[in-house]
Amino acid sequence: MTWTPPEDHGQFRWGYDTPPGPPPHARSRALPVAASLVLALAVSGMGAVGLRVAGMDTGEPPPETGYLVEAPVPDPVRLADLETGMCVNGVFETAQAKYLFAVPCQDFHDGEVLAVFSAPDGRWPGKLVLKKLADTECAERTGVRIKAGTDSGDPLRQLTLIPSLQGWRDDQKIACLAVHRDEGQPQLLSPVRGGY
Repeated sequence: MTWTPPEDHGQFRWGYDTPPGPPPHARSRALPVAASLVLALAVSGMGAVGLRVAGMDTGEPPPETGYLVEAPVPDPVRLADLETGMCVNGVFETAQAKYLFAVPCQDFHDGEVLAVFSAPDGRWPGKLVLKKLADTECAERTGVRIKAGTDSGDPLRQLTLIPSLQGWRDDQKIACLAVHRDEGQPQLLSPVRGGY
């Protein structure tokens, strides 16, 4: 049996503002069905919580999977605040970046800061002069360690970070970093050999 809506005479049979649809008795049967579904979902959710409370969460790792560990959020470090021995990410985005991100050297990282020194005081000498100074000084200060590679055997190359014209007044530091030798910029997983 199918329901046929009443003829439209300016008002509906069961109220003035009710849109056409199934009569009220047909809608009232849907309410208990919907309520039953909501109740069933709530009970099954409580059962899942009960399983966790009843012994699933014992504080010991599951035998085969181990713990799921949330990765720590890296600390942002201004380029002017870099220090020798820091391992950092974001090295290859420094043309626009104001920050690098300090991470433990045993975690994946873009590079390790091997030396930091200040450029001579005075007016900003220009990018080419600073780059030449950085390449020469960093090669002298870190060349042996670059050749040594990392504890895990990764080959390295030198990368220098120089101050920009905009930051020159507040920051005249030059940083010498060790990064992976491959131009594809793979990350390192251990510190550079030789310690500090």
